[in-house]
Amino acid sequence: MKKINLMGIPLKDMFLRESLQQVEVFLKNGALNSVIYINIPLLVRAKDDEEISNWIQQADITVFGDKDILKACGITARNRIDEAQRLVFLTTLLGKISYKRYSVFLISDSDKGLEKIQSDLDTIRGDLNIVGTGVYGTDEDINAGVINKINSMVPRVIIMRSSEKVCMQLMTKDRDMINAEVIIYLPEDLNIASRKDSVRERFIQKIYHRVFKKSASQYLNNIKDAH
Repeated sequence: MKKINLMGIPLKDMFLRESLQQVEVFLKNGALNSVIYINIPLLVRAKDDEEISNWIQQADITVFGDKDILKACGITARNRIDEAQRLVFLTTLLGKISYKRYSVFLISDSDKGLEKIQSDLDTIRGDLNIVGTGVYGTDEDINAGVINKINSMVPRVIIMRSSEKVCMQLMTKDRDMINAEVIIYLPEDLNIASRKDSVRERFIQKIYHRVFKKSASQYLNNIKDAH
């Protein structure tokens, strides 16, 4: 594992094999460990939000889901770039989860989001052992019901796709009450199924990429000037 500081946000960088092996360890240690997929919009939001930045730092594994993040970190190896663009960590991990028949629980912050993650995961692996789903958000009673449902199912893996703020709430407020071994967080604007983005989505992504490149370059220049 290599520690990287990008735009003032400390990140953990692991090779593909190392990160997959670490997840296998998590699946046997009896504690709830976290994996966060990092994309550019999430980094841009974290840059100006200390709460999000701290949450990312506390993750057990961070996985880069965009080639421009790697390039900004000075990682240019072709295989690493390809792995980031094709989300190889996610597809490989889902394959392992499917092969070993690990139980999976899906969470989103809306019914629409839940339908989307189910559809996208079906596109990648249609044979996951999904034992339950839940919508977790701002209603404490509904959230408590989701936690109870998780604990009655006792899944090995939780896959959550939502806004980062909602996942942060679950991981800080309810983490100690969850009976599972790994939670994988996927940003809601991470395209995991190679679907075609809408014109609006592409426009928003371009803005995020411009802000990211400018901020990353500015941060590196400030470091150079300081030395």
